[in-house]
Amino acid sequence: MNSAKCDFCQKSFSRKSNYNKHLHICKIKKEQDYVKSNNEVEFLKTENTNLKEQVKILTDELELLKNIIENQSKQSTKQINNTQINNTTNNNPQQINIFNTTSQSMKDILANLEPINFEEIKSSFENNFSEKYIDNGLEGLATFICEVPCQHKIITTDFSRKLVSYKTSPQQIVTDPNGTILLNTAIKQNAQTIIDKAEDRHKFWSEQVKEAINDDIEPYKRDVKNKKHAAKLIKVAANAKRNIPVNSKEACNVIILKGMENKNNVNAIE
Repeated sequence: MNSAKCDFCQKSFSRKSNYNKHLHICKIKKEQDYVKSNNEVEFLKTENTNLKEQVKILTDELELLKNIIENQSKQSTKQINNTQINNTTNNNPQQINIFNTTSQSMKDILANLEPINFEEIKSSFENNFSEKYIDNGLEGLATFICEVPCQHKIITTDFSRKLVSYKTSPQQIVTDPNGTILLNTAIKQNAQTIIDKAEDRHKFWSEQVKEAINDDIEPYKRDVKNKKHAAKLIKVAANAKRNIPVNSKEACNVIILKGMENKNNVNAIE
C-alpha cells in the first residue's frame, strides 16, 4: 500500500491505485486541463495568424524580386541590342552600365541608403494614407510613398534615363526605371486599403457635387477633380489585385523628382 495526494484538489488516498482512478475524475484537474487546452488553442491560433502574416510578407518580397529580375533581364536585352547596333555604326562603341558610370560619391550614397521595408509601407497605408494624398489621385499616392514610408530611401541615379535606385535589403540595391516596380508593388500590396479609403473620399466628393447640382449651382472644379482622382485610385487598386500594372507617367515623375530631391539634399549636406 502506497499513500498519495492529489496535487489538484489536495485529497489524500491510502492506495496508489485509487489515486490513479481519481485523476480521471478530479473536477479541479479537469477544469485546469480545460483552461490549459483553451490557452494552447488560442496560442496556436495566434501562431497561425503570425505565420500567415510572415508568408504574406515573404510573398510580397518574392513578387518584388521577380519583377526586379524580369526588369533587369529586359534591360540587359535592351543593352545587348543597343551594343549590336553600335557595333554596326561605330568602330568604338561604348555600352552604358549604371554601376560602371556611377561616381564614387553616388555609390557611397547608395550604399548608405536605408532599405525599404514593405511591412512598414503596409502599416503606413493603413495609418497615414490620408485625404491629403487621396485627393491628388495617383500623383498623391506616389507622393505619399516617397514622403512617408520611403522618405530619404529613394535616389534618382540617372535623371535623363529616369533611373531610380533603392535598397530592398542591406545588400540588395535595385535599379528601377521610372520607379514603376516600387509603385506597382506598393499598390498591389495595399490594394484593399487604397480601395477602402478612396471609396470614402469618392462618396464624400460625390455628395458635394450632387448637392451643388440639386441647388442648380455649378459644382466646384476641385470637387469634380477630386472625385475623379478617388475613382481612378479605386480602379487602379482593383486592377492591381488582378495583376494589372499601373502605367502613369505623372506618378512616376513624382518618384523621379523626389529621388532627385533626395540626391541633392545629400550632396548639399556633404
